[in-house]
Amino acid sequence: MYQVSAELQAAILSSSPLYGIMLEDLTTARTLTAEAIFTATSDRESTSLSDDIELGAVCSQSWTVNIADSAGGYVGHMFRLSLYIADIEGGKMTWGRLARYKFGRIKTLTPRQIRRLGEVLGEPIPMGVFICTKAPKNGTGRELSLYDMLYFADREYKCGLQLPASAEAVEQDVCRQLGVQCMGGAVSGDLQESGGADLLASNGAQLVAASFDFEIATIAAGTTCRQMLGYIAAARGHFGFIDREGVYRTRWYTSAREITASEADEPTLSETPNIIVGVVCDIDDDTRMTAGETDESKGRILQLACPYMNRSLLDSLFSRVKNYTWYTAQFRHRLGDPRLDVGDVVTYSGAAIPVTGLAFSYDGGLSADITAAGLNDEEQLI
Repeated sequence: MYQVSAELQAAILSSSPLYGIMLEDLTTARTLTAEAIFTATSDRESTSLSDDIELGAVCSQSWTVNIADSAGGYVGHMFRLSLYIADIEGGKMTWGRLARYKFGRIKTLTPRQIRRLGEVLGEPIPMGVFICTKAPKNGTGRELSLYDMLYFADREYKCGLQLPASAEAVEQDVCRQLGVQCMGGAVSGDLQESGGADLLASNGAQLVAASFDFEIATIAAGTTCRQMLGYIAAARGHFGFIDREGVYRTRWYTSAREITASEADEPTLSETPNIIVGVVCDIDDDTRMTAGETDESKGRILQLACPYMNRSLLDSLFSRVKNYTWYTAQFRHRLGDPRLDVGDVVTYSGAAIPVTGLAFSYDGGLSADITAAGLNDEEQLI
């Protein structure tokens, strides 16, 4: 969960915050603010292979932004997208609030309000760094399709290292080829380290994880950058993502905040919690390794594929996820919180809901659709 100042946190948690949006073109140094942006929607997940929580998923984040400018010149440019809260106390006016006015109402603004246009409450909240992949005309403006640099991760990985090499070195090499900085499982804010760090189990007990670095001796022909990153993330007991500053990281799920009935629709929530009791890893077509239970009637068995898995790695990652408990859920967060990230865990009436899918929608206000992947009640009974 992104950390902000106390002033900004209070504004985010207020009853009806108004947001502005800012799109900085890092290629040309031009900036689009709320008066030039009509709507924006995002999509981000931590699962790729199924509708379940996964180890080793590496998924791209995307935004679709509708802007007033029809001139073009956006494709291939890098953008930083940020949100901010409009300060409307004391008659202040911001670009974000002005964007909600129809033209005929602008004349109602006082000279003092006009002089204070552009003021924001607290610091801007970075939402990510993206490349524009297409920008077709949409009415009198354009619709920008923005993706993080994992958009290019499905190309074949051409290893630039002398093998054998450490997994960390390979991870760095993959990210170098994708043009992103790599921090892997390093600490960022409230994110836990990938190895050697004290970890919290779902019951609050301390776990000590062994080092998750390992040696990679061979790489199969045709392996993509995404697959390579996924193998390394899986061996850590993590999924991979690019953070708000455009840096590649891996993480597991960590507690974030409680969501109340006043800010969100009541979730569609499984009656039975999911509990991880085992892990099954396919090394290749003929070799499978297990840790914990293999009987699905006793709980959830996570499945993954990693050709570099060994017994020490599997036992270490299982100690990270063993007995992790959550509820399958879907709900609309009407007062969307821009601090939330995929990988955060929110609670609703005491139910732990890991954010495996997060889709923001901006139109002056902010809302979010939140998903916690997992089996529904019927599937858990099978």
